[in-house]
Amino acid sequence: MTWDVATITEDTNLIWRAADRFDLEYRLVDARFRNQAPPSLKAMIKQRRRWMSGTLKDNHILPLLYQPLTLTRVVSWGFSPAIPLLIIGASFVPGATVSIQFFELISTALLVVLFIYMLFGLWAYRKHPLLWPVFLILTPLAVVLHAIGAAWGVLSPIEEFEVTEKVAPETVEDVNPELSEGAIAAHDGEDRLVRDSADEFDTELFRD
Repeated sequence: MTWDVATITEDTNLIWRAADRFDLEYRLVDARFRNQAPPSLKAMIKQRRRWMSGTLKDNHILPLLYQPLTLTRVVSWGFSPAIPLLIIGASFVPGATVSIQFFELISTALLVVLFIYMLFGLWAYRKHPLLWPVFLILTPLAVVLHAIGAAWGVLSPIEEFEVTEKVAPETVEDVNPELSEGAIAAHDGEDRLVRDSADEFDTELFRD
């Protein structure tokens, strides 16, 4: 399936367009797959820009009731780092105290949810609990880095198609002592590729 568009977000816009074009049925597949994050911060920011550009361009495909939800996601994701600045700025506006207190309450609740999501992620990736404080401290920085690309996509949508280059399997095998040459190509997907047990803690900071 191909479309002549500048960008398609693989896990959202692709489904939107496919559902708009074909008669689809949802089915949950019990299978293991391998994913890979962008190889650099620059690539990640550019990827987020493409995601947001595709979301904005294809928003009209969704039913009208869903469109406000996706637009809310766009604004909250792309401009979330500006919320603390808005709170500080509004605190100097006369008569805005009550509104600001309510806004601070909502913002604090959303911030707590963000850290809860991070904790769930740390547990899912089996990061050792001794590393959790490091990741929690870095959470605001991660939010800002992700939001930069999203805001870029809102303010300057991408016009040309581009893909995220992935790291070659040979490079992944070189930097992981547990992997021998050709281990990725030979892996059948049944067992774990690196760690033997799903309950084994990972003590390295950024290996995943």
